[in-house]
Amino acid sequence: MRQVLVERPLAAYFKLFRFGLLRALWYFVYYTVAIRLPMPGMPGAVVGHWVRLLCVKHLFKQCGEGVRIAGNVRFGTGVNLEIGNNSNLGFGCRIIGRDLSIGDDVMMGPDVLIITENHDTSDTSKAMIQQGQAAGKAVRIRDDVWIGARVIVLPGVEIGEHSIVGAGSVVTKSVPQYAVVGGNPAKVLKYRGVCSRSDRGEKSCPTCLRDE
Repeated sequence: MRQVLVERPLAAYFKLFRFGLLRALWYFVYYTVAIRLPMPGMPGAVVGHWVRLLCVKHLFKQCGEGVRIAGNVRFGTGVNLEIGNNSNLGFGCRIIGRDLSIGDDVMMGPDVLIITENHDTSDTSKAMIQQGQAAGKAVRIRDDVWIGARVIVLPGVEIGEHSIVGAGSVVTKSVPQYAVVGGNPAKVLKYRGVCSRSDRGEKSCPTCLRDE
């Protein structure tokens, strides 16, 4: 049977019964109630935050302390999703796929899209829609990262510690530590508070120092 990249919510719900009735119930509560509850700046925001956090603690593979889940965040089943301390998923965040690791102190703007699975297109004798999914590639977001609004992160990418991804960027390759990247595809614009690769000057960025 042909696989579909994005499962229908009801189909995903029934698949969760493999992991237990309690987990399926938390999934139901999140997608029918918690996802719509108020966010910061709205009346009842504390209740919304508390209910969403309670749900993801039962759904995610790992959920750290001080995690913040904004409204309208969709992450599938959350089975292989890990998020560290003090990190957030911004409003309207979409996670397509399963294998995602987010470190500590990660900030995320609204409408970020993170993809860890994609369509298989290798067989030119078949229509692409008939080829199902290719093997997933994990996405790793390290500690102290800021991801701007409407960023798209593609499969297999690692975003290094202390880096910044500018709003609207499409991240197709891994991002070095301390880098500020932007564009489509995202490229290194500079390194935080230090020299660029092209003009090192008196100071050297952490990556330059490591390479010397």
